[in-house]
Amino acid sequence: MGNDPLIDAIADAVERAPDVPVLRAHLAQLLVDKNRYAEAVTHCGVCLTQDPGNPLGLQMLEQCVVALKGHARWLEAKRTDPPQPPTAAKVSAADRQPTVDFREVRHAAAEAPTAPTFERLSADIDELIWSLHPEKPAAANPPPEPEAVARRRQVVAALVDFTESGMDDVPLGSPGFTSSSDADQLVLTNPFAFLVAVQFDQSVPAERAWRAPHELALRLGHLDPRRIVEDRDSVRRAITTPTSLHHFADNMAAWIVAAAIVVVDQYDGDAAAIWRGNPTARDVQERLESFPGIGEAKAAMAVQMLYRDCDVPIRDVPGSDAAYDVHVRRVLLRTGLAEADELDHMREVVRSSDPTSGAGIALPAWQVGRTWCRPRHQQCHSCPLAEVCQSYSGRTWARANLEGWLAQRKPSVPRIVDNDCA
Repeated sequence: MGNDPLIDAIADAVERAPDVPVLRAHLAQLLVDKNRYAEAVTHCGVCLTQDPGNPLGLQMLEQCVVALKGHARWLEAKRTDPPQPPTAAKVSAADRQPTVDFREVRHAAAEAPTAPTFERLSADIDELIWSLHPEKPAAANPPPEPEAVARRRQVVAALVDFTESGMDDVPLGSPGFTSSSDADQLVLTNPFAFLVAVQFDQSVPAERAWRAPHELALRLGHLDPRRIVEDRDSVRRAITTPTSLHHFADNMAAWIVAAAIVVVDQYDGDAAAIWRGNPTARDVQERLESFPGIGEAKAAMAVQMLYRDCDVPIRDVPGSDAAYDVHVRRVLLRTGLAEADELDHMREVVRSSDPTSGAGIALPAWQVGRTWCRPRHQQCHSCPLAEVCQSYSGRTWARANLEGWLAQRKPSVPRIVDNDCA
């Protein structure tokens, strides 16, 4: 990669372990320190694709954007400024590239009122690349729309068409949160299991989170909040036993024990009392937010799932919060509308698709997830999104190629039938 032995060593480590985002983030940091911003941006992008919340990756990406934007402004000024008299001093100044004091950049990033997000930095990079293009066309001739963007527009249009063509007349399927019917049944029938699943839904795919209470119950032999309070260490042992039930096993164990204590002390050991009595959505959300590991976003998700999937009577449920539902998230991921199973990202996808209400695609997506786009036994052939869904089109292409290969394949050895086994 260069003459720096440390950078070369980290680069070799990245080649040997390309799926470790921490290594890429450190490599990007070393490249930034050497003012090799273009190379650093590539590694930042891969790092944040693997781990969208990686703080070092975000910091390095922002520094690259700041530096390259300054260089882009310098190039633009060089192209548009009128020619100067060819004096040696002025020519030297014109050809001198700007320098960036990255100590000031790092300080500014640390003091920023809001942390950078991968989406905002990605937009900055797109703008930067566009500004650096030497033959940028006029505004009247915009570049052609990328295929991925066009597909997303088609998915949104299909969801809107489904709403307008009689969505309410389609019978709902039963809730399916995971590929395990036993795990689904536990979450639907055990209120404390539902509460634990909401806690587990943190930095892991939704299906893994909602399957975790069932696995925890198998390892503990129960999921009784009173027994959890009496034997708190057993929860940590059960969660950390290989394969660990969560990336942050210690935090998760502490959250579950704390939740059991709250349920026993405030709700007499019955988690269903949190939402019993036809409360308002605001009341249930505030009660859920009092539990450790459940913030505003996850509490809103839980309210939606209680109301729509578990048939719990709840008043004044806002439609825009349907973006948090597990079924919605599954549909957005499979169709390609969303790129990561992360709650804030899902929320932004839904809101950007319908800025007026934020609920334009959430409810039809929820119904598609309940009826056709299930964790198991998907009914893709009859789904209203089949023609625009990237997962279905990908499977169709793979199936067609496999069938073609099988049709052309000729066995080299005649088939032998054992009459004794016929």
